[in-house]
Parts: sequence; structure tokens; C-alpha cells
Amino acid sequence: MALVAVATLGAGAITAASPVLAGEPAAAPTASPVPADAEVVHDHAPRHGGAVAMSGTRHLEAMLQPDGLLRVHVSDLHRKPLPVDGAKGSATVPAASGPVTVPLGVRGETLEAVVPAPPGSLAEVRVEVTLRDGEHLLVDFTLPVAPASHH
Repeated sequence: MALVAVATLGAGAITAASPVLAGEPAAAPTASPVPADAEVVHDHAPRHGGAVAMSGTRHLEAMLQPDGLLRVHVSDLHRKPLPVDGAKGSATVPAASGPVTVPLGVRGETLEAVVPAPPGSLAEVRVEVTLRDGEHLLVDFTLPVAPASHH
């Protein structure tokens, strides 16, 4: 069973969580080659004006515009951008007739899709990405609908 990260925006703060289902053992922490005297700060600050969440050791930053343009940036644990060429993915949003899933396409260093325009100021969006090495990422976002940008 996959864990799902959830990112929400409320009261100006973005939070991310990876829930562990009752009765399932928590995942063991992974070691990283960090010197003992190094100061480690885990950075979830948005780089592109979106909401940030984690799937495993990867960060996804998603931004949704009023016209339905969804942009997704992928980065590693330390927020170094990861290449998206060769990646495949989809975005799923609720609609009156039922969930709508659209493919994410590669555009430069981002993944993009046009989803049905959200009716309000927040939108539920499930983002699934499979990187070219086969790593699968899944995040359920509650995204603020941001003004259009030319990023």
C-alpha cells in the first residue's frame, strides 16, 4: 500500500503529511551521508509560487491557475530540481460528472496539464508522476488557485 502525501494551504501556511494507516508499521528512516557537524534544515519553501509536498524523498511543487493550467516541479530531498524528460504522469480533479484525469506533459523543466477550471479559490488535485527511472510519486494537493503567471 502506498503512502500519500497531502499538502494543504490554510491560514497562510503550507503543511505536508504522510499518513501511516492504523495497524501498519511506520517506515524506517533512511540514512543520508550528512556530516555529524552539519546543520540540516528541511526546506519546504515554494520556489515557483505553489504548494510543496513530499512523496518519499522527492518534493513536488504544484501551482494551479484560474484557467486550469497546472504546473508541477519535481525536486530531490535537498530541493535540487530533477529532470522531468521521460517522465509520465497525470492530474486528477473532481468535476460535477465525476473525477477527470488528464495527462501531464513535459514542458521545459516542468510537467503541465490543463484541468477543468476550478470553480472556487481552492482545488483538490491528485498528481501522479513516474520518473524516467521508474520511481512513482503520488501527492494529493489542496491548491490555492493562483493568478496567471508567465513562469
